[in-house]
Amino acid sequence: MLEDRIRTALDRLGTAGQELTEIRVRFREPAPLPGVGWVVASSICAAGSWVGRSVDLVLVGEDGGGLDEVVDRVAARLAALEQPGAGQAALAAPLGETLGLPEAEYTEALFAPRPEDVARRAAALELMTARWAEQREHVARTWGLRLPEHLAVWAALWHSLSPYERRGLQLVGWTPAGLTTHLVGTTGFGEPADERLTDRYWCDPPEFATVVRGDSDGLHYGLWYDDPALTPSLIAGCYAKDDPSVFTHHSATVLAELRYEIADMLQYRCTEAEREEYRWPLHALGRAVDAFADADARALAREGGTPWRDAPRVFTGGGLGPALPPDSGDPRGGTGWSQEVMDRRDDMAAAGPAGDAWIATARSELAAGKPAFALVLGRELFQRFHDAYQPEGLELLTGAYRALGRDALATIAETHAAHRT
Repeated sequence: MLEDRIRTALDRLGTAGQELTEIRVRFREPAPLPGVGWVVASSICAAGSWVGRSVDLVLVGEDGGGLDEVVDRVAARLAALEQPGAGQAALAAPLGETLGLPEAEYTEALFAPRPEDVARRAAALELMTARWAEQREHVARTWGLRLPEHLAVWAALWHSLSPYERRGLQLVGWTPAGLTTHLVGTTGFGEPADERLTDRYWCDPPEFATVVRGDSDGLHYGLWYDDPALTPSLIAGCYAKDDPSVFTHHSATVLAELRYEIADMLQYRCTEAEREEYRWPLHALGRAVDAFADADARALAREGGTPWRDAPRVFTGGGLGPALPPDSGDPRGGTGWSQEVMDRRDDMAAAGPAGDAWIATARSELAAGKPAFALVLGRELFQRFHDAYQPEGLELLTGAYRALGRDALATIAETHAAHRT
């Protein structure tokens, strides 16, 4: 296959580029682009500081003709960079000029959908919708959760991405995880001790069911179930290796969250140089997301919605708080790190009389049919993993879930606690 030949050629050039003394030259992520050819993400940087720049270069045309000759020519140019001072001079020159390859010139028209793109996406959507229909009964029976149809749309997008669109997803840092892997076939049910633990992090509350893994600090995104009898309320995220607090951008579907992440990356998370480099792969990804927008909207409409999506929530010491019925009592939260929330956190960490008093209050209210504070305090203890109060936290959390008729969440909490490290 041409792609295999190109990757082999790039491995050869990459080795040569990494063995230079003054500089490093890298080649990665080859992608065919209609009307352009095989585009390679290329970069050059100083060997000591790793400061440099990146650009997309056209290695060969769409048919790959003359690949061996091009690779020999580029290898010779790399060898010439070992001459004294040549590496530093190359850092100041256009990389395409240094390597003798043209820089890719992008236009909006390059990313217009072709008939084969439309057909590939339609086939992926049909396949993932069929898999979703098979999996939803299993998830309902095993997890006690309603698997949303919009998850099939996200799986179809991932399955259908072209190499260049997939480069955009790599820049965002997303890969399928948790429940998504069951649809795209990258893992099977039952791999952990219990399948409900698939890609579940130590700090994930029971409402959180992972569907996407990010690229740093344990970042992951999940479906958020306020009521397991209904479809998820929204998409939530968490940096498990940094801060266990759960956050949300209030996206109703995974694709809506991805659209948010693309815009956020271009506006806030890129340097000016990175923005120029990332713009076109992210644009290609955005066009692919747009192609599934109607399917995403239809899936969401068929699910019938949930009253909890726009319900008021309280902040807890674990971030995103639960949505609760108005007659469930005082949750004692707020809109952020209020003084009460911080004082309660400190009291529980100290494991003294003040912490015991909070536990007693939550138990009393739960027994009186007011489970709101038991759920909030139980969640805080569960997510913050206070060793002294783990049994009490689980007791309050599961008791509150069952009082609210959210038994599946209580079972997930018990399963998670039994295998937690």
